[in-house]
Amino acid sequence: MKYVFDYETFKNYRKAIATQQTMALSLGVSRITIQNLESGKHQPKADLYFRICELFDLDVYDLMQLGGKVEWSRKRKTTKTATSQFG
Repeated sequence: MKYVFDYETFKNYRKAIATQQTMALSLGVSRITIQNLESGKHQPKADLYFRICELFDLDVYDLMQLGGKVEWSRKRKTTKTATSQFG
């Protein structure tokens, strides 16, 4: 498991204080970026994540949740020799 951006919590905080457009202007991003964050289509980069936390006066862990699978950067390679020995 890994930590991912909690887009539902972000959306609830944003709705309580501003429109998507106002939030986008406050963070220096486009309204589409805010929309994509709220829908879970994108994860914010570190600099945007920290600006969001600062704007809402939140701890960095307040907008994180456990979710998803850990993706390994290297896939295990099997060779014909190894598969013929075991299979």
